[in-house]
Amino acid sequence: NVVSSVDLGCKLELLKIALRLRNAEYNPRRFHAVIMRILDPKTASLIFRSGKIVITLLRSVTYCCGD
Repeated sequence: NVVSSVDLGCKLELLKIALRLRNAEYNPRRFHAVIMRILDPKTASLIFRSGKIVITLLRSVTYCCGD
């Protein structure tokens, strides 16, 4: 598995993000990030208020970095 991360360099409003994304879940009492799941390619992204995003479950570097 490959893990990729990015820092957007700005604060994010997680509730607004979770309400706009169909495939996102946000329960701040349970975990302090929005969890966004994508089926193709199968990935899960953790979106943090700090602007950092961690993408997990990637099977190849090609998915995060291109050809």
